[in-house]
Amino acid sequence: MHIGQKVVCVDDQNFLAPQLMSEFPKKGVIYTIRGSFPAIDKYGETKNILLEELNNPIANNGLEHGFNQKRFRELQKDETKLSKSEEATL
Repeated sequence: MHIGQKVVCVDDQNFLAPQLMSEFPKKGVIYTIRGSFPAIDKYGETKNILLEELNNPIANNGLEHGFNQKRFRELQKDETKLSKSEEATL
C-alpha cells in the first residue's frame, strides 16, 4: 500500500484505543492513503496508514493516530464501487 492509493475498509471492529481517536473508518467505505508509518500490533511488526478522509489527534510521539493496514484491502484500478457480495456483508 502506498500514498495516493485507494483502499476499502474490511474491518471496523475492536479498535485498541478508541478514546484516543475522533474519527474511524467504516467497513465498505473507500479511502485514500495519505501517509504510513511502522507500527507494532499484538502479532508483531505492521504498518499503520493515515487516510485523506479522516483526521485524528496527534499522539505523544508526535504522530497522528493511524489505522492498521490489515483493516483495508487495495481497491482495483477498474473497481469504482463494491461488488454485490461485499455490499451484502455490510
